[in-house]
Amino acid sequence: MKHFYLLFIFIYLSGYAQILSQDSLKQEFLHTKAHQYETFFETLDARLTQLPMKEALSIVRILQNAGNSDNPEKLQHYITQSLFRIHYQQKNYLLADSLLQKDLIHTKKYHLISEHAETLLNLGMVYNTLYKYSEATQYMQQAYHQFSSQNKKARAATALYELGNLCLKMPERDCEEYFQKALALGGDSLKRVYHISSLNTLGLIQSGNKRYSQSLSYYQKALDLAAATHDSAWMGIVRGNIGFVLLQTGREDEALAYLLEDMESGLQHNELLSAAAAAVSISKIYRDKNQPDLAKKYLLQGIELTQKVGFLPVLKPMYKELASIYEQEKQYTEAIKYLHLQIQLNDSLAKKRREIDVIKMQSSFDLQKKENEVKNLTEENARQKHLTVIVITGLTLCLLLVILTLRIRQKIKINQLLIRQKTDLENEVTNRTHTLLEYNHQLKEFSFMTAHNLRRPVAMILGLGQVLRLPDNKPDEERLYIEKLIDTTNELDLVLKQMNGLLEKKQDSVIDN
Repeated sequence: MKHFYLLFIFIYLSGYAQILSQDSLKQEFLHTKAHQYETFFETLDARLTQLPMKEALSIVRILQNAGNSDNPEKLQHYITQSLFRIHYQQKNYLLADSLLQKDLIHTKKYHLISEHAETLLNLGMVYNTLYKYSEATQYMQQAYHQFSSQNKKARAATALYELGNLCLKMPERDCEEYFQKALALGGDSLKRVYHISSLNTLGLIQSGNKRYSQSLSYYQKALDLAAATHDSAWMGIVRGNIGFVLLQTGREDEALAYLLEDMESGLQHNELLSAAAAAVSISKIYRDKNQPDLAKKYLLQGIELTQKVGFLPVLKPMYKELASIYEQEKQYTEAIKYLHLQIQLNDSLAKKRREIDVIKMQSSFDLQKKENEVKNLTEENARQKHLTVIVITGLTLCLLLVILTLRIRQKIKINQLLIRQKTDLENEVTNRTHTLLEYNHQLKEFSFMTAHNLRRPVAMILGLGQVLRLPDNKPDEERLYIEKLIDTTNELDLVLKQMNGLLEKKQDSVIDN
């Protein structure tokens, strides 16, 4: 029970420490500026490679949602790159490729030129792993040209170094130029491991071309650089390569010293394949020296180390060599044993090659399928954009048509209103004209009445008044004149009434209008 509680406390404290660690990482990230992203994520990626995939992805998601918005476009690139490295390490190559393809579009859209070049270089590495050497070469060459255009010599040299390693996988290619240019371009700014590796690879190329003096020169430079940086692992590897060259040139005693150092270094740094290769070469030297026991000892050690690594193709010549040694010693049972192992290994390797061919074919199929999906999505996106443009254009035209129709209707209404107003004005003018004509007629009647009807009784009254003034008028005549005067006055009254009637009629007509 006590142990159970201790275990529980340990698990609890471990989880608490992890929470504190993630929280401190989050706080550190929130204070990281855009120009510090590269350094921050380089350190982070080195830590993530030591964690389980689930925990590593959790940390990246926490940072993605942390709220650092100093430069969200650039941040998205580095987040995607971290996710890519996690999946690439877990050999999820298709998912890694998908992430990089999206990042390629993202970095191009936001003109992140350096980041775009890094994505191209990583895509080259993915396609190299998928045995798509032609595509890998294209991506790496694009990365190299973009780095060069920005005068990023160290990164351009790194791209050349990766191109050189890719070139070595393709037959009948001259790969030396890539490493020469990488060294010349990168200089001291090239990463130490790339610098040493480039010199070592140039030594291998020269050795393969049987230019041993030049090969030893490159190896010596690589050894000096590894020694200056206290890189004992690389020192062991380069010493082993020097030993192989010395062995080729017949300097077996010198070669033996270098190969023994290489084997010791390989065992020390867990570089088992390098140690195994050194052991096989040491075995050959001892066999040439007619020391079969030591030859068998180192060859068996080489076989054991190779089996641990699982690099089976190298075992074939080892089994054959060991069988030959036993045959020379007349130990036929052991010789037959290792010949049988060689035959079994041949069958196993043939099966493995078929499996690899199937994997390559499946990878090619999956990649082609993914590319087709991306192509279809791109085409669908283009169609959607085209359809959106058509719909927007159609809606705009409809809106313009509606506006134009409303304006035409409004204009028609205004025209109809103007026509009605014009008609009303014409009718009013006609009515006024008719009224004026009637007034003119009445005026003529009034003038006539004034000139004739009124004038005659007035003249009559004036005449009778003159007659009545005469002194010799008789009474009967005066009476007659007075009656006549009364009649004329009545006639005048009648005329005045008629004139008054005309004036009243005119006044009523004016009021009505």
